[in-house]
Amino acid sequence: MARILFRVLCVVVSLFISTQVGVAQARQDGGGGTERPAKVTTAMELPFRLLDGYLIVVEGRIGEQEHLKFALDTGATFSVLKTTLARPEFVRRAARRVVNLERVMDQGMIEVSDVQLGPIRIAALPMMLNTLNYLGSGAASVDAVIGLDVLRSKSFTIDFGRKRILLGQATALRSSAPLEMTTSYISVEVRSYARPLRLIVDSGVRSILLYHDRIADRMPAMRSAGTIEAKSFGGESSLDLVTLPPVQLGRHDLDRRAVMSGRAPEALWTGIDGYLGLNALGARLCSISWEEGTLSWE
Repeated sequence: MARILFRVLCVVVSLFISTQVGVAQARQDGGGGTERPAKVTTAMELPFRLLDGYLIVVEGRIGEQEHLKFALDTGATFSVLKTTLARPEFVRRAARRVVNLERVMDQGMIEVSDVQLGPIRIAALPMMLNTLNYLGSGAASVDAVIGLDVLRSKSFTIDFGRKRILLGQATALRSSAPLEMTTSYISVEVRSYARPLRLIVDSGVRSILLYHDRIADRMPAMRSAGTIEAKSFGGESSLDLVTLPPVQLGRHDLDRRAVMSGRAPEALWTGIDGYLGLNALGARLCSISWEEGTLSWE
């Protein structure tokens, strides 16, 4: 059983988020240039595949390069382009400070022209560059990671059963929870023994990830079932495999299998205790409505 648990949770942690106060600020480069807004037409249903059983990958386009593979990551403030797809004509933008799991980094940006994801089309999008090797064996099949800078253009509904995502329309489902929405992240409040924890909603992680120093005063000590080396945007980190006490989002019980990092980066937002992967919901359908400010599922 321990081996099975290890195999289930020993996955890439594709967590990367910016510490900038807002996306609007992040759109400003050193020369004062501004990202042109996204154009969104009608809602569109796109097929997707699950990389490693949790990361949603759909087709998109950059310029004349069609059928590119985009991984969707609600835990990312900014989108990331695979280094091999960079072009000399892409304009360099000012570096941004990024918090990634346990590290803080300064990350360069480039301006990518004509990015399209289904009905969403952005004339000029600042993106980070990375090899995406942290995605492990799936890196070869992903060309870019798409973050909140694109995904917040329209509400969406994910149908895990049919492997379809409806971009441009949210669906009211049986269970729901209010979202705290900032320009850098979206989060929900979960509870364990009536004690609140605030977690970033992150489709780029498989399960729940917590920071021990942030939650130690609200959760009982947990025995580690082993340690894994998790790859992320900023490198490798050691994480403990743990089983959480009962944890609920609203009235819904979450999957209690989790990973624990010893200490949160100092630059991580105050009040954030970790990350909630969509898999922890155990849901067939999941929907995020920017208009209503809700996460719903069933």
